[in-house]
Amino acid sequence: MFLRKILASSLQKNLFSHGRLRPNLNQLPWITKISQKFTSNEKPEKPEKPEKVYQKIVIEEKDLEWQQVKGGGPGGQATNKTNNCIILKHKPSGILVKCHQSRDTETNKHYAIKTLKEKLDIMINGDLSKRNQKIDKAKKQKDRRRRKSEQKHAVDGNNLNANPVEKEATGDVN
Repeated sequence: MFLRKILASSLQKNLFSHGRLRPNLNQLPWITKISQKFTSNEKPEKPEKPEKVYQKIVIEEKDLEWQQVKGGGPGGQATNKTNNCIILKHKPSGILVKCHQSRDTETNKHYAIKTLKEKLDIMINGDLSKRNQKIDKAKKQKDRRRRKSEQKHAVDGNNLNANPVEKEATGDVN
């Protein structure tokens, strides 16, 4: 139909500009063939997008730069005097991680590497990162539970889950 309008407007402008003759578009067989060709219900094929693949995070020892500094916060003299706070720098990405979750240096190193892996995972994989997958899973679960609850407590005249005392008060007792 759209093609017919375009052809009609071009025919009227060029061939019948003086208004003496008006074409009957239904009598022109070539126009209907063209319009049928372009008005089919088939959708053009879209090129398939390559699926993103989760990339495993590998950290090499040569890419890391460690520093031990004096910690602070709760814990008293033991944490304030000792160098048990870890600052970890990933050289290729420039990400800095500071960790002082415990009094032990080795435990803080473990936590620092864990935090660095999580940050690199988010930076490299984006939506496919483990953290974002957990968040998406929790959102889907919350939505599913909300929908089930709405279906269960749907408000209609034949609510089977209603309290019998409320039914007596409203006069809906059978």
